Amino acid sequence: MNFKKTVAGAALIVLAAVLLGPAANFPLFRKFLRGEFRESLFSSAKYPGITLISLAEAEELFIRRDALFIDSRPLRKYSAGHILNAVNVPLEDNKKKLNLPLNIPFEKTIVVYCEGGDCQESLGLAKVLHGQGYKNIRVFTGGWAEWLRTGHPTAEGNDSP
Repeated sequence: MNFKKTVAGAALIVLAAVLLGPAANFPLFRKFLRGEFRESLFSSAKYPGITLISLAEAEELFIRRDALFIDSRPLRKYSAGHILNAVNVPLEDNKKKLNLPLNIPFEKTIVVYCEGGDCQESLGLAKVLHGQGYKNIRVFTGGWAEWLRTGHPTAEGNDSP
């Protein structure tokens, strides 16, 4: 008899979760249905030149000086602190037409980062770069927050070339 009560209780909990979960998250479902999450979705088949990388991979590229680091955050955040020698190319300023501060060869490895966590600016800028012909793009998913937290070299101010 105890087993039947346990199963009935578990079934009731599952049913409540199935019914209450979507109701509690209705605003998210509406955003999804309107297509607001499409920009943050990433398909490696659609963007074959873009690779998501970890802190260890970003460190290696930084130490070897094999890549150009691009900070996709707004200028005020970049000026407050950024990865040493990174250039600032804010996504907001480059959504329609890419405005790079340097002549970057298309074969150059580029590491794009933003704040980290759920920030999507780096992926958005990587897509813009890909659309302009760059094919060796890395997106450092840990971003500025992880770089700073782990004590890697940083700079302040607007020293972007």
